Amino acid sequence: MSIIRTILPALAFVLISGCAALNSSAPVEDRDREVQEEAKTHAYAYRPPGEETGQQGGDAVVALLITADDQMKASQPVAAASSLERALRIEPRNPAIWHKLAKIRLVQGELRQAAALAAKSNSLAGQDQQLQGQNWQIIAEARRKQGDEEGARKAEERAAALGAN
Repeated sequence: MSIIRTILPALAFVLISGCAALNSSAPVEDRDREVQEEAKTHAYAYRPPGEETGQQGGDAVVALLITADDQMKASQPVAAASSLERALRIEPRNPAIWHKLAKIRLVQGELRQAAALAAKSNSLAGQDQQLQGQNWQIIAEARRKQGDEEGARKAEERAAALGAN
């Protein structure tokens, strides 16, 4: 019975995190701690003001975001997008997830979708001007790559007004 109590939580974590813990040699408890620390340093647990999310959903989303980052570093944008789409099913009102997915779509050359996802992120970003500015930069780049110089210029102006780099 003690084996079941030991294995079941570990198996559940692996399934929820999209197998992110499989590459780690650390015990599951240490990986949980790593995920929580990385969430603090990378603002993965972003929530618009007043929005509550259960701790379990938050941890799963953080694990999926870390997995997506690792997949992008490994030049696997399709897998990263899939991880982010799973995160969106858990937290559909998290603007940081929409932003990350917009960046991936831009890299993939899916320009209209990138701009639409960045706009969706902006609609959920509340007063987060930094995130909004970054989204406007994605929109500007997508418009420029589509040949819309005027639209790109306007998007860049909005990004600059929000203080985006």
